[in-house]
Amino acid sequence: MKLIRRITITAGILIGSLIIILTVILTADRIKTDYLRKKRSEYNSQDSYVIKNIQLIPMTADTVLTGKIVHIKKGIIHAIYDSTNWNISNEKLTVVDGQNGFLLPGLTDMHVHLWDRYELGLYLANGVTTIRNVWGLPFHLRLKKTNSKKQTYWSTVFYYRT
Repeated sequence: MKLIRRITITAGILIGSLIIILTVILTADRIKTDYLRKKRSEYNSQDSYVIKNIQLIPMTADTVLTGKIVHIKKGIIHAIYDSTNWNISNEKLTVVDGQNGFLLPGLTDMHVHLWDRYELGLYLANGVTTIRNVWGLPFHLRLKKTNSKKQTYWSTVFYYRT
């Protein structure tokens, strides 16, 4: 009799713990993360702006190019200028000070096992702009649909299926 009671209490504790854990996980999954949501800023509402005072790391040479200015049009790098021979043209451009920081092309991770949508913000925050997910779950389809609406900032995801 004591054994049955002990087994029942243990099973009840395990089931209760499982319910609590699932509730916490499902609640946390519904919370929208602020760092992934697009916010209106002066930069993503403009078509063209320049970033000055940066150090550029090209992927074509083993060097760092200092004193560069990058002109961005419609989200794409339009031109790269040397700071000594650059002047503002007739366009009305917003000038962003890069504060002597580094600018390099986005990195690509070609072997990722994506577990959660929150990881996408972490990839982007660490300079990884493109990932290749090498497995698939049903939530990846929902993630792809959300990403196609362009309402979030995260890495571009390519899905691989064998």
